[in-house]
Amino acid sequence: MMKNIFESKKGIGLRVVGLASVFLTLMSLMACFAVIPPIVNAYKTRHAYVATVTLKVDAGKVYSELVSVAEQEASERKIKITNKAPEILFLEVADGVQTAGIKVNKVGEGMSNMVITANIPDTKGVSMELDKNREKELAVRIATNVCQTLNQDCQLSKQ
Repeated sequence: MMKNIFESKKGIGLRVVGLASVFLTLMSLMACFAVIPPIVNAYKTRHAYVATVTLKVDAGKVYSELVSVAEQEASERKIKITNKAPEILFLEVADGVQTAGIKVNKVGEGMSNMVITANIPDTKGVSMELDKNREKELAVRIATNVCQTLNQDCQLSKQ
């Protein structure tokens, strides 16, 4: 009986309506991703602090803005650029307590992923309050500064 319904004109209409509803549902779900702001995922591993963010900006532009932000902070003596490798979109900076490596990866057309890894510093001779503030700052600060420079409304998500 079901076979007869799907082979009739009514069945063709049901299939068209079904496909249309599936298509519209998928399109509306895809539109939701366009509205969701980029999330900066920050977490601590055994040996490092890591922050990642996926941006709706080309990897080359993200890297150039990253270098621009780093050079500005270096001129203000907040950080020091210790390694710059534009051919692989890599930058390494230090702030006197931590060293962070930043790698920008192309994810797709007009999309990029930025991964920031900062070492866990030795706490000998440094007050714990100062040390904790600076630890939190470096990887996340770099990510949020780049987001702001690129006019991306990034939100911090700690895991």
